[in-house]
Amino acid sequence: MIKKLIGTSDVLIENFAPGVMERLGLGRDVLKEINPKLVMVSASGTGQTGPTRQYSAYGTLLQIYTGFAGLNGYAGLPTTIGMAWLDPLCGMLLAYAAIAALRSSRARGEGMHIDFSMVEAMLSTLPEPLIEFQTTGVRSEPMGNDDAEYSPHGVFRCAGEDVWVAIAVTGQDEWESLGNAIGATAEAISWDRDERRDRSEEINRLIEAWTIGLSPDEAARELQEAGVPASASRASAELVDDEHLNARGFFDMLKDRDGVSRLMPTLPWGWNDDSAPNYGQPPALGGDTRFVLKSMLGYSDEEIQLMADSGALN
Repeated sequence: MIKKLIGTSDVLIENFAPGVMERLGLGRDVLKEINPKLVMVSASGTGQTGPTRQYSAYGTLLQIYTGFAGLNGYAGLPTTIGMAWLDPLCGMLLAYAAIAALRSSRARGEGMHIDFSMVEAMLSTLPEPLIEFQTTGVRSEPMGNDDAEYSPHGVFRCAGEDVWVAIAVTGQDEWESLGNAIGATAEAISWDRDERRDRSEEINRLIEAWTIGLSPDEAARELQEAGVPASASRASAELVDDEHLNARGFFDMLKDRDGVSRLMPTLPWGWNDDSAPNYGQPPALGGDTRFVLKSMLGYSDEEIQLMADSGALN
């Protein structure tokens, strides 16, 4: 059945450990014989070749491997893993790789094999610390909310329990506007970037003395109106009530696999009214199996039921 399906397919994406497809009798040579134009994408933790190719690999583990987690912490504190950002990142890159390979394959009239490494996917987003070390010999260290170039840059406590506003000043004009908003002295407002970095602790105390009397939204709104980049720091649960996102129709009530309606994010781009997508309920794991077997491979309902009864579709 799987070989028959491969024979009618354009792309096969697998994320077994290296060598598993060969042990299943579905190595690249076998697949090429079945379908010479097939694009095969093999995704694994560290790739199909190399001394660590058989290592166990999870998104959070690989974020440690690549140094990504270490750069996102705070100086002097243990590294924290955080969420598995690498998993959705790889999902997006895999879609890109599959489409690019398919386009190339069709142009050349033959299939191809893509060796996708999760470690390398993560490292492709981290050129700056690699270049910095090669150029200066300086190893990048975690900086918390600070920035190596800009100051002030961080989150500041507002009125209430565990509520914050983020501020990122990138130029002298923005600093002067911020200084005027928070009541800084004329001398402080005249400080250039290097002086601001040297006096960052003093500036941060000055900013927080102003933000502590405001809600995050009030502080962000006042600063944005003054030309200072700022945003309330929100928890995910707060975003469903965000005025801007709701005005753009970003959230929609969608049914999950259990049929329960939930407010969910949609696509991050707009559509014309007459071509807006109709978001359907996502299928359960294997939910389209019978459809594929019948419509693409031509199996009858009786044959499909026999497969199901034998456990072949589990």
